[in-house]
Amino acid sequence: SLKDAAERARVTARGTEVEKRLLEALSGENWGASSSLMNQIANDTYDYEKYGVVMKALWSALDNQASNWRKVFKGLSLLEHIIKNGNERSVEDARDHMHKIRSLTDFNFYEGTIDRGNG
Repeated sequence: SLKDAAERARVTARGTEVEKRLLEALSGENWGASSSLMNQIANDTYDYEKYGVVMKALWSALDNQASNWRKVFKGLSLLEHIIKNGNERSVEDARDHMHKIRSLTDFNFYEGTIDRGNG
């Protein structure tokens, strides 16, 4: 969308390295984030200020509409990676957002006849 394109342009031009990594990892593109990128983001969670930036972007990705199912999927994948490899605070953060995570069990999105988001 135009809004996404404007945000990508802003981050590319003036964003921090963390924002650039998150933009790449949580994009709507048709490929997943590399394990090295996910590891860098998990390491970012050990920095107090970067932790807030990472988690805000992560929860925002999970708030996307069904038509942005790739962003939702990538957000869940990143959350899993951060819980396993990032700051322990992320476990508590995930517990605090269980309502959002549980709501995704009923998630579905069809592209034609293909179910892209069967919860």
